[in-house]
Amino acid sequence: VTSYAIWIGSTPDGYDIYSALTGTNTQAIPQDIPSDGRKLYVTVHSLISGAYQSNSYQFTCANTANPAAFVTAPAAGSALGNDTLALTWSGGIGVSNYALWVGSVPGGYDLYAGSEGLVSGKTVTGLPTDGRVLHVTIWSLINGVYRNNTWWCNAWNNGATARAQLNSHVNGASLPNTATTFTWNAGTGVTSYALWIGSAAGAYDLYAMLEGVNQVRAVTLPSDGRKVYVTLHSLISGAYVSNSYIFTAPQITPVKAVLTSPANGSTLTGSTATFTWQAATGATLHALWIGSQPGGFGNDLYAGSFAPGGATSQLVTGLPTDNRPVYVTLWSFINGAWQNSSCIYNAWQTP
Repeated sequence: VTSYAIWIGSTPDGYDIYSALTGTNTQAIPQDIPSDGRKLYVTVHSLISGAYQSNSYQFTCANTANPAAFVTAPAAGSALGNDTLALTWSGGIGVSNYALWVGSVPGGYDLYAGSEGLVSGKTVTGLPTDGRVLHVTIWSLINGVYRNNTWWCNAWNNGATARAQLNSHVNGASLPNTATTFTWNAGTGVTSYALWIGSAAGAYDLYAMLEGVNQVRAVTLPSDGRKVYVTLHSLISGAYVSNSYIFTAPQITPVKAVLTSPANGSTLTGSTATFTWQAATGATLHALWIGSQPGGFGNDLYAGSFAPGGATSQLVTGLPTDNRPVYVTLWSFINGAWQNSSCIYNAWQTP
């Protein structure tokens, strides 16, 4: 890399908030970042061999205009020592009422739900003692609208039985890759497990399987930054009980595949050629067309499809040897639509 540029925008690849060429400096300190809780899209451009290449990132900016209260104690992820949970939360700004939910699933209130007035703490008693994950939602009424922050901890385990818990990822974390492996502990008194993964609490549209005594599962998750809800079921004394978790799937900007060789505009060296490409990001299928017509419409000379993650090159035989133009189109199926990159070559001329 010989130079950098950075963009910050309110939309993917946008630069309405900040843009700068930083030369060889690897740091930028933009001013006046919004404080309204919006998504921020950051693109870092790298000048390599005379052309810019980029990586994209997504963040959430702070909301200091009217922030909702959040739990300050105990520490998130801690384990209770009995059936009592003593919570305190920040005051927030402009809050006229608080409400508190405690549930066995994200956003649930099966264990406690109450309007707390303007107090900044609550002690909830009589909670389960089976080691389950407790999900807490603290609501703040701001200008007539309730806004919330969430928190979690582990219930006390009194040693009789304990449902299994995920130990591979911290609840609430952002997952770095679409290929993700979940592992969990054995629990106590558990004879079988089941794993659900869905796009909503308690859903299983992304994955569902009876795992038997297996304690590890590799899955492929979406790449659109959505919330992913994981429910781990434990069979104890003939009945399933569960722990629920919420994660954020990775946000991967789709990029179409690009032909890399032979060089665009070159003359092929015979009736056989190997076409190589840089694989797409976020594509579910690739297709290669070779034809005598321009514009990506011809495939009279060759047509083939390839699954992503597999081949990134194809040997093609039987190409013309009369010096005609040969049009090669590489297709990438991304988010339900085909995108393409094209090259034009001169066929080899038989001596």
